[in-house]
Amino acid sequence: ACFRRALDLAPDYVLAHCRLGEVLRKRRQPADAAACFRKAIDLAPDTAEPHDLLGNALSDLGQVDEAIGSYSKAIALAPHFARAHYNLGVLYEQMTRLADAENAFRKALEHAPNSFAAQIYLAVVMRRQGRLADATDHLERVSTQKLNPRHAMRLHFELGKLYDLQNNADQAVTHFGRGNGLQAKTLPQHVQAARARNNVLQAARVFTPEILEKILAVSRDAAPEAPVFLVGFPRSGTTLLDQILDGHPVLQVMEEKPALANVQIKIGEMPDGYPAALFSLSDDELASLRALYAQNVAQYIALRPGAVLIDKLPLNIRRLPLIARLFPNARIVHALRHPHDVVLSCFMQSFDPNDAMANFFTIEDAVRFYDQVMGFWLQCADVLPLRVHTVRYEDLVVDFETQVRGLLDFLGVEWDPVVLDFQTHAQNRSRIRTPSYQQVTQPLYQRASYRWRRYTAHLKPAIDRLPRYVDAFGYSDDHGS
Repeated sequence: ACFRRALDLAPDYVLAHCRLGEVLRKRRQPADAAACFRKAIDLAPDTAEPHDLLGNALSDLGQVDEAIGSYSKAIALAPHFARAHYNLGVLYEQMTRLADAENAFRKALEHAPNSFAAQIYLAVVMRRQGRLADATDHLERVSTQKLNPRHAMRLHFELGKLYDLQNNADQAVTHFGRGNGLQAKTLPQHVQAARARNNVLQAARVFTPEILEKILAVSRDAAPEAPVFLVGFPRSGTTLLDQILDGHPVLQVMEEKPALANVQIKIGEMPDGYPAALFSLSDDELASLRALYAQNVAQYIALRPGAVLIDKLPLNIRRLPLIARLFPNARIVHALRHPHDVVLSCFMQSFDPNDAMANFFTIEDAVRFYDQVMGFWLQCADVLPLRVHTVRYEDLVVDFETQVRGLLDFLGVEWDPVVLDFQTHAQNRSRIRTPSYQQVTQPLYQRASYRWRRYTAHLKPAIDRLPRYVDAFGYSDDHGS
């Protein structure tokens, strides 16, 4: 409001156009932000900052060639503009143009030697190039004394990844533990890990076998335009499946949007509240809720005519009763991975903070949350006749084509060899907004399968608490148990 008022008073105020655009970008309105930056450029075409800021907005919009052009223009106008070099490097790294990214980050450090962000990204590039010793040495020489907690957290997570790749489990766990400890101390006040746990526990208490049978009894046999739900515990391979499926010309993935959660909120506003209202929904109310879901989807993705929607949100696994009531014929793709590997990977990953992801700061907390969520999955799967196809990560990376053919058969779409080149699709796709984007832009690798065996000494809580899931998901008798 202040920036808009400033522009009312001085329409040619370039800095106000830039700052308004930055606010709009933070509010996830990149198209509106880009319009502000373009206005600033019209007013001051030879000023570097608006071009750099426009590059950020265009990158958000997935217009990568245009973004590169904007950053390059900023650099041409101000060759010593370190931030523009850095932003260009970030985009190149996300596009897997690693040599270009390294050059950009070195340019940024040439003009701003103390830029920690450029230092950490340079290490990321070296890691992705396989130069593990160089990256480790580079980061170990970075002094942490003057780093703020967020920067120190990033350094520890990156060092953790490097030591993991060098099979140094003790050092890896040490750095991941330090990174998680720092992240836990810098959480926004609105993030509450206990709230996510309590929601799952409440669902488990409410959705008893008797209640689930009741939902099954009142569910209709057909629901129009049922989407496919791609679910699984975080770090189970959902992003890999997302990229594979989105590359198929008939399939289109909506990445991690709260369309179904918003329907749940709407039901919660009904007189009986959620979940009690599930049992008394009329046909008209069901139609209205499905329309609300479709409206939410339309806000996040422009579905191609005839495309099958894949709603990918891993922790929609907690909303199976709602799916069964709203879309009884929906297909559910369940991404599965060894429970020990899942909890280890969650501990080793720096997620964007939210209630659920705040449960991964220790291995013990990750195990507890896995137990709650996957226990609820088993509770529902035992009763609800869900149309589920399970894809085990370990099988996918060993026998890729066979597993994908089986998945496409389940979805009722014809085989198309384009799905085999998922990494090219991932590189060409607009930004992948999950922590797995670096992995899915590479060819398949097997080093993450059964990684937990190198960390047995650190995983005693998982090994002690999760045998139920090792057995239930078929891992007890294979070579990785």
